[in-house]
Amino acid sequence: MILYVESNFPLELARVQEETAEVEELLKLAEARAVTLVFPAIAITEPFSTLDRYGSERARFLQTLNTQLSDLARSQPHQPLVANLNPLIPTLTSMRKDETDRLESAAARMLNCGEPIHITAAIFARARQAEIAFDMSPQDAIVFASLMHHLDTRTKTDGAPPDCFVSRNSKDFAIAKAEFTARHCESKPRFSAALGYVKANIQAP
Repeated sequence: MILYVESNFPLELARVQEETAEVEELLKLAEARAVTLVFPAIAITEPFSTLDRYGSERARFLQTLNTQLSDLARSQPHQPLVANLNPLIPTLTSMRKDETDRLESAAARMLNCGEPIHITAAIFARARQAEIAFDMSPQDAIVFASLMHHLDTRTKTDGAPPDCFVSRNSKDFAIAKAEFTARHCESKPRFSAALGYVKANIQAP
């Protein structure tokens, strides 16, 4: 069985979000070759830009916070509040590096055990068509076109369970769900649902 993922798969690990444990288990299944992990190459590169954006937003917040704390520190009644808030600054400052380190680790693991789909002229042309047909963003269209290309060109085994595509941004691909179904591929909106589906099918006789 093939498990198709996109950029929110490594981001879940990088940001240690609510389904990190499920993503970690799915990745371990891929590393154990119990499931084949496939992803558009953009799923590895795009998350770094996402973290940069979050990091820039936090940097602006920290600049404002530092200014406010400096101002409040001059007022004796507010000094206990400043003392309580000051420990947040190094935590927020280090967050960007910590997230980047986790993302680099996740990307390396995915590349070691999975198969990236590199963009080609044909995939890019298909993505531009998907932008219009499904009103997708350019990034989502590239993901969609990459997965459709892989599904259309892969050899399927008779009697094998449907493959699985999981995306936390399922609404972005909901309009094209029939395209996945037509290619013997389930769409799951959460990593927990994908994990349950994968485990049920790889354990089946």
